[in-house]
Amino acid sequence: MRDLNRRRIARAKSHKASPRELREAKVRLKEIEEELRTVPLAPETKRGEDRERRYSRILRLRALREDFEQRFPYDKRPHGNSLLLSLVMFVSAFAVCACLAGTVVGGYNLLTAKPDPVGTGGVFWDSVTSQDYATVHDSYLSPTLRVQQKTDTFVLAARQADTDYGPVTNATLTKKQVNSTNDVATLNYTVTRGTSTTYPVTLTLTIFNNVWGINDLGATFQPNEAGVPAPSPTPTPSPTATPEE
Repeated sequence: MRDLNRRRIARAKSHKASPRELREAKVRLKEIEEELRTVPLAPETKRGEDRERRYSRILRLRALREDFEQRFPYDKRPHGNSLLLSLVMFVSAFAVCACLAGTVVGGYNLLTAKPDPVGTGGVFWDSVTSQDYATVHDSYLSPTLRVQQKTDTFVLAARQADTDYGPVTNATLTKKQVNSTNDVATLNYTVTRGTSTTYPVTLTLTIFNNVWGINDLGATFQPNEAGVPAPSPTPTPSPTATPEE
């Protein structure tokens, strides 16, 4: 009772009771405590429950429990639906855990794995074969090489090589070497121009923002550096002398 009244006082304080209400509550609390002291207690409260009464109470509760179980029997046999539900829950939990683990591992590998330079070399030669030199310059060269060679100058030099030696028709990878320490890759190719002109080309690639870019084109557009004879200049026809009359 004392705790109850204290809770009431606390509740009154939380509702911002006035000082007068709080004083009245304290007075009322003292009155209630005095009344409780005059209330006679039952013998069971003072001495506790005797053995006979306790035993009879246990028997009464036991009889009530048995009566309830007879009226509402509990079937303890395992049900098929319960087993099926347990199996479905287990399989679902395992599948969810497997999916989460696969997602985490796949995301980690995607973030930490480095791309293959051979893929960059392949799309580079595809664009060279199709003579899409603007894409080659803007997409497959390293930032350093793009700064050194402007797009117009690069495209003009590539087209001049096609005019002098024939367009590139094929490029076969012969050797691959990747240095993971400084993120440099070297790819060796045998390049064919026209129908029969072949020469070796070495591409040097570097990684920038986890993307491979070609930092050295080698003899791609200068076959004469790989031993291909330079084209002979076209002779200029001399003017024909006009006979004098």
